[in-house]
Amino acid sequence: MQNVLTPLIIFYALYQGLRVITDFFLKRMLIKRNHFERADILSQGLVEPSNSEVQTSEPNRYPSLKWGLVVFMAGAGFVLIDILKIQTVLRMDDYNSVLPIGIELMFISAGFLMYFFIATFKKKDS
Repeated sequence: MQNVLTPLIIFYALYQGLRVITDFFLKRMLIKRNHFERADILSQGLVEPSNSEVQTSEPNRYPSLKWGLVVFMAGAGFVLIDILKIQTVLRMDDYNSVLPIGIELMFISAGFLMYFFIATFKKKDS
């Protein structure tokens, strides 16, 4: 357990340190460019902007399609990994190879890309 906990603590400490430094530089840049009204934006945290500040962006028109494609492609990736384990003489098990992780990530990203192209083409049509 200690072997797992130590890298997590180190990663979290590095993340927090980098976050403090980048927030400082961003605030300094905003102040130097005379954007005093925006200088407190980082101290607010994740606050939803008011309706007057929101730039109109395209809402997610097909959320079910997106997550359906992602889950379908993730499942297809797992099926391919299982087929490759059975039909090859490669030593591809969960501990000795990163190939299964790569295959799964490629299939998941392909699902997101398929959704992006479908949504883009549907947007052009309407």
